[in-house]
Amino acid sequence: MPSQDLKEAYERFRRKERLYTEAIRSGRIIWWVGFSIFLLSVPGIIPAILKSTFGIDPFLPWYGGILFGFAIMIIGKRLEVRVPLPPDFSSSSVREFFKVYEALENLEEYIRSGFEISRCKAVELFSELERSLYSPEPSRLVIFWYALTKDSSEELNELKHNLRGRVIPILERGEKEKIRKAYWIFEELARCFLNPSLSKLREVNTLLVSELPQSVQELGKEPKFLFFKQFFKRYWRHVLVILLIALSACGVFYFGTNYFGMSDSEAYQTAVLFLGAIIGGSIAMFLASKSSK
Repeated sequence: MPSQDLKEAYERFRRKERLYTEAIRSGRIIWWVGFSIFLLSVPGIIPAILKSTFGIDPFLPWYGGILFGFAIMIIGKRLEVRVPLPPDFSSSSVREFFKVYEALENLEEYIRSGFEISRCKAVELFSELERSLYSPEPSRLVIFWYALTKDSSEELNELKHNLRGRVIPILERGEKEKIRKAYWIFEELARCFLNPSLSKLREVNTLLVSELPQSVQELGKEPKFLFFKQFFKRYWRHVLVILLIALSACGVFYFGTNYFGMSDSEAYQTAVLFLGAIIGGSIAMFLASKSSK
């Protein structure tokens, strides 16, 4: 069982994370509702539906839908940015602490009961931690990377190699005695991410080198296409929004020429203005959210 101080810290961080997640979820839902109304109104989809169904003049639903959707987007964004990130989560290493703590729980279960599923989960968690040290994300590990001193990058690089060449191999082989012997070192690694310091990081590396044997697996190559996997995992929502905006601009052109009696030139200019308004509004909302933090 992980030490009591680690357990208390884990539960405290998880509780704060849960409250924070629930708070911003409502703001994001409201923003997406407003964004959907806005996108469906600008090209004339909602006005066309109302006109064909109820015979309503399309101008009022078009104008009202744009204003209403944009207002909903602003309200949702303000609700989202009004909830400050919990102070403890400004520490970039908390997520990595989660991984190590959950790995400790799974290793404790494996040592006690011999459940292979628990061992495999621990391997997965340590592997995620090791891979995250290849290319730290700006919002998380990069802060931890430079938060200590310029020498910390060398120590983190050493930690990466120790995880790949010493920790992960004994977990994959299921060597209970070595895992039990090194369990307290893994607890020190968790404390290292909980309260980052260069001396603590160096101490953990020294313990890993002295207590665990080196494996030839450490000589393996780094994962291929890691950058692209991390990029799409992190930015897929942005790519989706860009595609939706592009399709919406095409919709502006189509509905302008087919429903609003515009010429091709007028519809093209309207689509360009629409894109400019979307880009300008996005930049304004981004700057507003940054200034409010």
